[in-house]
Amino acid sequence: MREQDVIKKALRTLKITQTKLAERLGYASQAGVAQIVGRDRKSITVQLLAKVVDAMGCELVIRSKEDPSLEWIITAEEESK
Repeated sequence: MREQDVIKKALRTLKITQTKLAERLGYASQAGVAQIVGRDRKSITVQLLAKVVDAMGCELVIRSKEDPSLEWIITAEEESK
């Protein structure tokens, strides 16, 4: 499943509109979200995906297939140097 499809499915499941997500992301309008999840877009960066997922109130998790107890959460916050 493409990352855009996961975002759209999560938005439907969580009952969050694209307009509401745009507000949470600080976008001027829903058009910015429509560009992120649009069919014309081939992919999005992990950084943008993490930002969108965070704005939906979710986490982006990497989990080991060999040992599902091993997992890491990707955050939208920038690390301090």
